[in-house]
Amino acid sequence: MKNIIFVKHDFFIYVREIVTIKRETFMDNSIKNILGIFPQHYTLIKEEANGKIDGDFTQHLEDCGLISALFSISQTKEGAQAIEDSLVIVRDEEDNILEYNVTFKGTGETYTVTQDELKKAKKPDENGRTYATGDDDVTVYEYAMEKCFKESDDETLKEILNNYPKGTNPDDALNAVTPASVSYLLLGEPFDTIKTHKDFEEFKNKASYFIPDETYSIADFYGNEIEFKEGCLYTKTRNSINGEYFYFKGNDGEEEFIINAEDFYNNIFAPNEENAVEHARAMLDNFEQNPLSNSIVFGTTGECTVECTNGKPYNFDSAHAYSVIEVDGDNVIMANASTADNQKYIVDKNSLLNLESFWLFGSENQDSEELIIEDMLDKEAAVYYPNLLCFLKDKLFGKTY
Repeated sequence: MKNIIFVKHDFFIYVREIVTIKRETFMDNSIKNILGIFPQHYTLIKEEANGKIDGDFTQHLEDCGLISALFSISQTKEGAQAIEDSLVIVRDEEDNILEYNVTFKGTGETYTVTQDELKKAKKPDENGRTYATGDDDVTVYEYAMEKCFKESDDETLKEILNNYPKGTNPDDALNAVTPASVSYLLLGEPFDTIKTHKDFEEFKNKASYFIPDETYSIADFYGNEIEFKEGCLYTKTRNSINGEYFYFKGNDGEEEFIINAEDFYNNIFAPNEENAVEHARAMLDNFEQNPLSNSIVFGTTGECTVECTNGKPYNFDSAHAYSVIEVDGDNVIMANASTADNQKYIVDKNSLLNLESFWLFGSENQDSEELIIEDMLDKEAAVYYPNLLCFLKDKLFGKTY
């Protein structure tokens, strides 16, 4: 007997050959703990899409911003419900899936992904492009969002996409997608975008972009007042020959303008860096206090190293996005949603905020009383009491067993 199939919850574990493991392993509730015993012998298959991001998946396209935002949103109570509410699965009379209809709250538009499109999406096309594999829900949303980015006439969505640097392949609608667009589609509100630089010499010597954390005014080379608007993307196209002036161009169609480099540093760059870091800290702190209705994505611009809580350094990938899962005091728990197991790291908050350059995308909502009560009831329902006496002891004196 060579092949065995174990069924656990909504997963199938297909074991390609007989292996010996201890019985105690199967008493554990974790699928990953079971599979970790014999990774070379199994294939893990999640059943069909169900409106929940609840299975392992792997990113293949250069859309880590989309994938990490989708995963971050799915980890919150409000976000998970929004994802589930947005999906309608159409079946035939024999209960076979025909198509998936995804309605985006932000644009109000519905995009259809057929079962045939889903199957093809998980295999390399003629250009070698493969959408996310593993959890079918991730693939469905990735495919539907690509359709939306290409076809939607929603002006807010266009503005969000326009206020973010283009990736290495600007003709690819999924290449370097801002997490703000994902939150707009799923939740109806775009994430706030925070971009830090800190190193002015690097900013000065390289063609770069600038996204102010608040609106600043400054006089240009000709004495005209120029506004750097909060959250808008400005590209530094070049420097003057002597480096005394910067040439900027906004993404709103404005003509190129010239700013004195020293004036830009004193009146915009330096104060903005201080504001941006404090804004990032406030966003993380708010997430700790209001975890039910907020999501955060952290992004790198280059390779960087942060300190983990175990005292060891962790090297982040260059130009990559990570999901913030939890904040507990100075500990920030992050996940690399692009990998099959969504590997998690616990990093020091101050080490994160002290990086020379980073992105932070997120919301700063307050958890509603209704959401808090609902969460409490859900947690209560998940608690197991052996008998009534244990229940009463827990309520009166705290857990004593």
